[in-house]
Amino acid sequence: MTGPTSVPRNALLSSKEALTQFASDPLEFEPGTKMLYTSYGYIVLGCVIEGASATSYNRYMHQAIFEPARMAATRLDDVFATIQVCW
Repeated sequence: MTGPTSVPRNALLSSKEALTQFASDPLEFEPGTKMLYTSYGYIVLGCVIEGASATSYNRYMHQAIFEPARMAATRLDDVFATIQVCW
């Protein structure tokens, strides 16, 4: 079994770095003709939020969403984070 320490730190990319991993890929089909779910849309959303807010996606989500909604146990994906069980 592998744990978080087996994941190279450079595998955790910033939103912009993550976007470059697929930005030049060809489209799977013509926009508006089919639907395919991927998590790539959230990477694009993160880049939009960072550009519009001039802050990191993580900081924005905490300040604008999680804290006002009192979502103290909600966090972005981080393989190095220690998550405490609250129950």
